[in-house]
Amino acid sequence: MTRQEYIDFISNVLSPIDKTNRFHKENIRVACDFVYAEKMAQVLDSAELDLFTKEYLAQDVTLDASRDLYYMDLPAAIIPIPRISSGIQYINTNQGMALDFCPTTEREMYYIDGSVTQLVDTTIGYWIQGTKVWFDNSMTPAIATAGVRVILIPRFSEFDKDDIVQIPNCTSMQFVQEVIQLIAPSAPVDLKANNAG
Repeated sequence: MTRQEYIDFISNVLSPIDKTNRFHKENIRVACDFVYAEKMAQVLDSAELDLFTKEYLAQDVTLDASRDLYYMDLPAAIIPIPRISSGIQYINTNQGMALDFCPTTEREMYYIDGSVTQLVDTTIGYWIQGTKVWFDNSMTPAIATAGVRVILIPRFSEFDKDDIVQIPNCTSMQFVQEVIQLIAPSAPVDLKANNAG
């Protein structure tokens, strides 16, 4: 189902008990965000996460003159996955997979900065700070000018309304039921379309 289909379906299911129109579609979207993030946190295999990603091309890389480091603003809100790269699945150049980008921590970069390994290796280390992705000194002006391709694990609301959203660790119906339970825990909803009163 697409993002919008999930929201519309949940809205329609809630309509019989929503006599005061309190379950706005924006509230449903936020509830979908919560449940989706909870489901994503249960995915343990990093390779399995590819199914839930979204690609962003030609992302601007900017030089921060005060730190003498390049950075990129995250193009979308990510789900914080408990690993070094968090909600970033891959980063590479727009042209292809010719370079290696490796997730790291700023502390690790502090220790490796200026070492022989860093000086002879073209691997570009990156780490996340808030909504910025910082790159180590291996990022060159030429690569930065061309921009980067980033594949993220975005929040439910970051998918376009017509994007198909894969739900991890459950069926679409289980996802819908969990969202309804979060929004209206005291109002049981009959999800069967049998017109039985």
